[in-house]
Amino acid sequence: MRRLEPWLAPALFAAARLAFAPRTHNTHAIMYPVVAELGGRNSLELFHPLYVPLLRLLNVLRHGCGFSGPSIHLYQALSLAGAMVQLRLIYALAARLTKGRKTALAAALLATASVNLWCWSLQTMPYTLATSAALGCLLVLVDSTYPPTRPGPSSWITLGALTGLAMGFDTASLVLIPICLVARKAGKTKAVYLGAFALTLLAAYLPFLALGRSIPPSPSALLKGLPFDIVSLMQSHSLGAQMKDWLASTAPSEAPWLLLAALFAAGAAFAKGGKLALAWFLGISAFFFIADPHNRFVYAGALLAPVVLAAMAEKRGFPLAACAAAWLLLLGKNLASPPDYLPRSNASLDEAAFVSSSLSPDDLLVAVSQPDLLFSYAYAKHSAVVWPGDSPGLPLADVRARAERAARDGRVVWLASDAMFRDSDVPAGVMEKRVQRLAASFAPALEVAREGVVSPNDQWYYPLRLASKKR
Repeated sequence: MRRLEPWLAPALFAAARLAFAPRTHNTHAIMYPVVAELGGRNSLELFHPLYVPLLRLLNVLRHGCGFSGPSIHLYQALSLAGAMVQLRLIYALAARLTKGRKTALAAALLATASVNLWCWSLQTMPYTLATSAALGCLLVLVDSTYPPTRPGPSSWITLGALTGLAMGFDTASLVLIPICLVARKAGKTKAVYLGAFALTLLAAYLPFLALGRSIPPSPSALLKGLPFDIVSLMQSHSLGAQMKDWLASTAPSEAPWLLLAALFAAGAAFAKGGKLALAWFLGISAFFFIADPHNRFVYAGALLAPVVLAAMAEKRGFPLAACAAAWLLLLGKNLASPPDYLPRSNASLDEAAFVSSSLSPDDLLVAVSQPDLLFSYAYAKHSAVVWPGDSPGLPLADVRARAERAARDGRVVWLASDAMFRDSDVPAGVMEKRVQRLAASFAPALEVAREGVVSPNDQWYYPLRLASKKR
């Protein structure tokens, strides 16, 4: 039983997460599967260089094993595995910084109530992988610090490799560098740490560069590629707004986080390893407060809070009771009233499932406007073409010829209206005329064969055939 106990909290969390699985439809989350499977690029890859190559490798392996269709469920499983490893590492850290296994179990259970962990554990983002590597780095640091010993070169190499791996998934993990250097005051062996870190980070960027990505040659070139709409510091000079955004991203729950933060700060002052936990929290918080307080990876800084809070409860003699009560309250709050950024549905997967069940893979799907990332991903396996559109849309003449050729070959051509022409106040007859005019303007040789079908996301699809006068 003792061997299984460290995995109890991860197993309970995974079971609950899959049973109450609000699936991701976050645009910033879906862009990574889109880039990995369909091609293209986005500027944020520079800050997560290992993630897209890893997704692409998994997709290639999956299709090499005979599976077809999008691999998003595999990517979600990867994030969930990262979340489980996080909880296992929190147990290990608590076991080293407190007195008993029960307290470590209480800390891991308390960590499962994090609303941010609940959200990102199924998002196709690199956050859980980055935090697992970072927590692994902190665990090695704790093992070489308590009791005080002089870590050998192998310890420094492990620290450097884990720091580089964490930065390979999220560059904000660079705050680990000063934490490791300050926590362990060793002379020349610091060069071993920095060398291992540099080599690992270089290895993380090699697949990134191999995929044709490039590193901007100057800060100005980098700034041109960044999506400033998600970097609040670029939009506002209000420290109050910055603090509000940072607090919303950091809070492990929508419970009274300020009270929890005060307890965390107080506990860190005397708890074993408290200074290390506080340094990690302040480092991540400072990085994102300056750069991007909207970024949800900022939650990683608060991951050691359950360890400190469990240690405080242990000091009072009731770790299990106190942590179990807090766990139930926070988890119940998260389930009953999840935050706005935690989606309850998945537009992309729902649309992909509908398209797969309603359209044959041999059908041709034509979108009248350039679909967003969600529907590009859903349409991918159906040879979707875009009209009108600049990129990746095809010239209208090419799209028209391709659609007419498909119809003559006996394939079904579907016109996806992308909900542009749907209006509940418009009578059905008027709507049909609108669609007929749209089809005629798109390809005069085609006409709408029958009434369209509508997906759960209110996307309309109309089957086209060769016009009667042309047959």
